[in-house]
Amino acid sequence: RIVFALREPADRAWSDYRFCYRPHFSESDISWDAATQASLAAYTRCYRDAVGHYAANRTARGDAAGIDAFYGLACAKLFLRRKDPYGLIRKSLYAYQVLNYQRVFGVDAVTAVTSEQLRADAAAVGNRVAAFANLCTSFEFEDIEPVHVTPVKPKAHHYWSKAGYTLLRDWFEPHNRRLY
Repeated sequence: RIVFALREPADRAWSDYRFCYRPHFSESDISWDAATQASLAAYTRCYRDAVGHYAANRTARGDAAGIDAFYGLACAKLFLRRKDPYGLIRKSLYAYQVLNYQRVFGVDAVTAVTSEQLRADAAAVGNRVAAFANLCTSFEFEDIEPVHVTPVKPKAHHYWSKAGYTLLRDWFEPHNRRLY
């Protein structure tokens, strides 16, 4: 059994930005908005087919096009890697990773939980995952405290803008809709 633990992609990108902040982003004077938006146009071209198929309710074709874009050579080109050198966007594009695992191991062998679900009711999520994994369900999880919270605080002019955050969340939305 495979369990993916996921975060809202824009929040994951923000956390990763803070994690990589020193030395790269701080010393290079790159804001989060600049770091994430520089590659969106190129990623939009790479995933155009997948998003188009999803919009037309051709889910299987969208999945195939998205998996091919994620794992194939078209979106792995060096120019795109230079625009997203730390993978802030790529690492947050979960849908095709999860869908590929489902394709390889079967839909019933793969599930995903989100940090939002864990924050809302960690004990229930723990119990659900234990049942999914065929573990002893007589054990009852209790509330679980968050761990590994990145303490780095970027300079004020490097923080995300509301418009930049909204743009990124909206960009991830058609991909996320396939999972949630």
